[in-house]
Amino acid sequence: MKSALGMGIGFALEALMPLVRLIVLARLLPQDEFGIAVTVLVTLGIVEMCTDMGLVQSAVRGSDTVPNKPFMGTLHSLALMRSVVMALLALSAISIQRVTLGGSIGLDMIVIGMSVMMMRAFDNLHLKKLTREYNFWREATMIGGAQVVWTVVTIGSALLFPSAASLLHGMLAAAVWVVAFSNAMAPDRWQASWNREAAVEAVRYGAPLSPNGIASAVVASDRLIVSNFLGPLQVAVYGVAIGLATLPRAILWRFSVSVLVPHFANLVAVPEKERKFYNLWLLSVSAVASVYGLALIALGPWVIGLLFGPSYVPTQTLMALIAINVFIKFMMLVPLPASYARGQTSVVFLGSLVSAIATMPAALALLFGMRSLETFVLALNVFECMGLVWFLYHTTRLHGLRQGIALGAIAAPLLALGSLTAAAWAMH
Repeated sequence: MKSALGMGIGFALEALMPLVRLIVLARLLPQDEFGIAVTVLVTLGIVEMCTDMGLVQSAVRGSDTVPNKPFMGTLHSLALMRSVVMALLALSAISIQRVTLGGSIGLDMIVIGMSVMMMRAFDNLHLKKLTREYNFWREATMIGGAQVVWTVVTIGSALLFPSAASLLHGMLAAAVWVVAFSNAMAPDRWQASWNREAAVEAVRYGAPLSPNGIASAVVASDRLIVSNFLGPLQVAVYGVAIGLATLPRAILWRFSVSVLVPHFANLVAVPEKERKFYNLWLLSVSAVASVYGLALIALGPWVIGLLFGPSYVPTQTLMALIAINVFIKFMMLVPLPASYARGQTSVVFLGSLVSAIATMPAALALLFGMRSLETFVLALNVFECMGLVWFLYHTTRLHGLRQGIALGAIAAPLLALGSLTAAAWAMH
């Protein structure tokens, strides 16, 4: 009970603190500086996604053939190699953006971004293993503490030195917190070693996640696409709207990875219980995403205006389209925890690939002259919806479930949200 409560608080902080950061920065920074901060933050996120090797999931799953100490030591060595690659990619990507934006990005932002990427190597993965025993309070404290540190340092930096770099100052402080806490609280100390069998097993498990990370990076590049075609002011509006709307989805993803992957791993040996829990998970996500989508349509513009100011308020049509997009993104999460638990990382890649493919026609719509945020999100929704139907049909069949339940869980909510969007467009 203590672990569950702690994890709930950690998840709540992970949902609320990014929102607090966005609100404060939108109020303290000029709108173009805010757009630059969002652009660089997304870039660093893309770098991390492109190099994802599933090391955290490997730490949770463990190994049946390699003893724990050499297996975890090998994961730490792989994490160190990954961090070096991430730092080099961050250097290249942010440097290119600095040239593109006419020097608006300072050299200090490049150095800080590289430092954050290097700090990731020293997270102690022994802490992740404890979640397999439903011991979540350490993980929850680390997550919640990182968000609080990130937010406090960001706000302090923005008050003292208001610039786009403020967000990265907080990000670096949060990375230091995670390293310090995970090493202080893990049952075994951080140690890098090498075991060939462990490396082969970890790479084999994580290999499908590398293209998955690249596909996820393409999905996350929506803000970069908007920035390129519509400019920093429009990306500020879009970044606030989509960032606010997708915060609960991010927390649901964290919940599914931190809590449900260990639970599904324990249910693999009991197929009937696994199927029942899978159906419950599917219908619960559908219900939550439906209610949340309706709330976004009804209250989204008003909340954004109240929190961020009138210059960030999207049109009602754009907000309704974003609500549909968020519902789709919620439902794409459903098969992931069971797939991670079964070692089916190729399924995770398929989900990201479906979303990545949908980004292409949306970018083409802007390229060929239909330059509005509404057009961009509409194109995303059409192609992501087609991908969602195929993805859920494929994964439910793979996992031994009835496809009719999955299709029903998406058809009715999409019909309701689509009707409200059409009404918003007609009134606009």
